[in-house]
This record gives sequence, C-alpha cells and structure tokens, in this order.
Amino acid sequence: MEQLNKSEWKAIGYVPMDGQTPSEIVTRYYPHRHEHHLYTRDQVRKVRPVNVRPAADYEVTPENVANATMLINRSAKRYRDAASSCYEMGAYSFATANKEKKERLYHLKDKGVRWLIKNGHLECTAKHGSMYFYTGLDRSFHSSIEPAAEPSVRVDEEMFVEAKPRDTKEKMRLKDAIHLITNFL
Repeated sequence: MEQLNKSEWKAIGYVPMDGQTPSEIVTRYYPHRHEHHLYTRDQVRKVRPVNVRPAADYEVTPENVANATMLINRSAKRYRDAASSCYEMGAYSFATANKEKKERLYHLKDKGVRWLIKNGHLECTAKHGSMYFYTGLDRSFHSSIEPAAEPSVRVDEEMFVEAKPRDTKEKMRLKDAIHLITNFL
C-alpha cells in the first residue's frame, strides 16, 4: 500500500484525517536526523476546495472611486498602526511586512485621489503641514499630491488621523476596492 508524508499527500490534494497516527515513522539521517510520518490512502481525505468569492467589478463612477479610496485609506491606517506596534514590540519582520502593505495601499489611495482631482470631484481646501487636504463627494482626504493652486488655509502642524474600524454597512470589500483602483484607473 502506498505511503506518503503530509507534504506529498498535500501536493496531490489530500490531508491526513483528524486524529490519525502515522502508519509508519521513518527516520533518515542526512546532515541531521529527520522523522518522516507516513500515511496510507485510507488515513487521508480529499482537501475541501476553498470557496473564494472573486473581486466584484464595480463601475468606475466618482462615488465608487471615492468609496474605494476611502476604504483603502482606512485599511492603510490600520496597517500603519500595526507596523508601529510590531516595531515597538521588537517584531521587526512583522513591522516590515505591515509597512510594505501600508505603503502599497497609500500608493493606491493617491492613485484614487489623483483620479478624483483630475475629474473635478475633489478640491484642495487647506494645507496641513506637508499634506494637502482635499474635499468633495462628502469625503475628505489628506494627500501629498500638490494642487494646481496653493490653498488659502495653512496649518503648520502635522495631522495624525486615527484608524477607524471597518463599517459593517460598507458593501465594498478591500479586495474590491483594490481591484477597482488597480485595474480601472
């Protein structure tokens, strides 16, 4: 009877059933001692397919782009906070991973803001430190994108906006927002 280890079974779409003990444990010595837990066909089950809903195709409208940009911005702030707390705890690899996600999301946010500005839906109303404050479509965004005309309101101190939790009423998922901004703008 065929005996394979977990990795070999997984490669062909099977996993050991819960509570199964290996039919055989083989010890091999190459640079170091390794134990291989082998399972027979009657000890494994087929892996259930994961039902992943694909990204929805939202129409490119000012409202959808503004919603996607806001959702991406909110998520970027959560990654910003996660990176900061991981760094403070000394988990530098997690901090780096969160920082990279944050930077990618902020790049997408700026892409959405740039589209909204170009199509006349956002207007620069103020400058907060090094960031510009844009408003329109019942939304507001801080961005490093320089406006065509310098705003009349200037606040010299930097702004820090707290990350907010995801709103349960939001229909668009982060996956949908990223898909919209990445593929259609």
